Amino acid sequence: MGPGGKPKVRVRDNRKQKNKKVVSKPQLKKILEGPGEAIGEDAFDYTDLPRRLERDVPKHTGKKALDAQEYVRSLQSRGPGGPFLLIHSRIEGCPDDVELSAEAEEFDRGGDYKFLLNQATKGFDPKISLHAMKQIRWICRTPVEVCQYELNDDLNYLPENDSTYKMEITNPSGSTNGQLTSFLRKTGWEKFKKFVDDLQLADAKYEVYLTKMAFEKSNSKRGKKILTRAEMTEFMEVIDKRLNSVPKALASLLIGNSRVIYPHVYFPALKDVGQLDELESVLTNDRFGSCDPNEVIADINELLLDLQFVKSSTPDLIHEFKECTSTRDNYLWAKILYKPTPRAQELFKYGFLHPSDEILSWNEGPMVRHRWQSADVEIQLGSEMTPPKRTIVDRVRRNLERDLGAATHKKKLKAVVGYMSKMKPYRKISDPFDMSCVVKFCYQFCAFCHTTDHTFQDCPRKGCYVCGNDYHSRANCPEVLKQKQAEKKEREEATESSDSSSASYMDVFDNDTEVESEPEYDVREDLGTEPKVIVHKEPTVRPGSSETTLAAEA
Repeated sequence: MGPGGKPKVRVRDNRKQKNKKVVSKPQLKKILEGPGEAIGEDAFDYTDLPRRLERDVPKHTGKKALDAQEYVRSLQSRGPGGPFLLIHSRIEGCPDDVELSAEAEEFDRGGDYKFLLNQATKGFDPKISLHAMKQIRWICRTPVEVCQYELNDDLNYLPENDSTYKMEITNPSGSTNGQLTSFLRKTGWEKFKKFVDDLQLADAKYEVYLTKMAFEKSNSKRGKKILTRAEMTEFMEVIDKRLNSVPKALASLLIGNSRVIYPHVYFPALKDVGQLDELESVLTNDRFGSCDPNEVIADINELLLDLQFVKSSTPDLIHEFKECTSTRDNYLWAKILYKPTPRAQELFKYGFLHPSDEILSWNEGPMVRHRWQSADVEIQLGSEMTPPKRTIVDRVRRNLERDLGAATHKKKLKAVVGYMSKMKPYRKISDPFDMSCVVKFCYQFCAFCHTTDHTFQDCPRKGCYVCGNDYHSRANCPEVLKQKQAEKKEREEATESSDSSSASYMDVFDNDTEVESEPEYDVREDLGTEPKVIVHKEPTVRPGSSETTLAAEA
């Protein structure tokens, strides 16, 4: 038994993997000490791995010890004060002038942080993205000054939520967010007017054909040939144009309400089915059914992917739109701590990432305790694996095997890969720069298995803390299930006994009155004579009288 009377949880052997002493073979040492390929100053030094594997990995305890997870927890003390605004889902009317003035642009720039914060905190549906909402809640518990000045760009790189659609935009001319937003909104409203005109024209032709068909159908001389072949072809084209103009008009309307925060374009409320149905109802006077958000997204991509924005001052620089490469399925945001070194990115890449992963951004933060350098790293995952807390053999070996495939002539690299192939995959490697990592946001991941296949709450391998079994969770524990069945049986028995007692008690009630009819004794009981029970019976009404009397048997 563990502390507090709780059973000790037995950890799986392949997850525990104690660091045992490893002695390098003389042949390996000879190869590494001899001539061979050179290692750059900012490259990953794999020739030092055997020495690092021979060293014990220190336990990070004490006041001077710190890792990324503890640092992130220390910041999560207080968050932005005041209530968050609701997500921007209001669709404005078509403005006469969409150009932003200098004052409006400055105000709009100041609202970027508030907009991004609302997108992060209010854009996820708890029924779908509860795990993501919990992570966002922890992120926003950092101090206000840290949020506004350091999280602004990080919140912008978060994947799209359950309400808003995102795209990417290039900005070779260095235009401001306000200039890009003005151009995009102006383009959206111009296209919206065009598609509304097309819809109205198609509706008019559609009504004409319906009237003609109704009139000629009543004319018996025309027979079954109501429309000619040419008229039928045009009628089908009118129907197609009428159906296709609605989602395109909605797509243009949402483009007219978009917002650019470089390098992303936001289309708020696009995935909100209720919002789209309301807009479609106003646009078509309830003539069509529910609108599919995926169809509107496809129309937005069709309208913007071929669109090019050129400023008059820089005609050679073209702004283009493209779909987001990072999605909720492959985006990961990590916080790392390490002792300052120019090889930090290579150390992180080789010790924590899968070969198919890609670093999107590397933003160094302030020094921590004048000893560790902090950094926020945004990653596009190429597999289901997530970064571990410390450098492990599995990630290093995979990256070295990739390098070996492209450079088979490197003797030292080949020797190190062969040496590490015999190591256990989850074995930690001693790191002179004390690099540690913690996942700050990933839409779905398990910190125990280091995978995006499931969450820790649904992890089948985390073990049961009730009985100590490693191969099922508490939810599937036989003891817990047995206890729940016993509690359910007790509740059912208690309910049945309560129902039976209530039924027997209600039998003595009168059907038409709520007066209790408990038996009472005659006063002759006090006189020593034999008492008789007097029972109240239902009231009777005398014929011809409105008064009721109680009939009782003596």
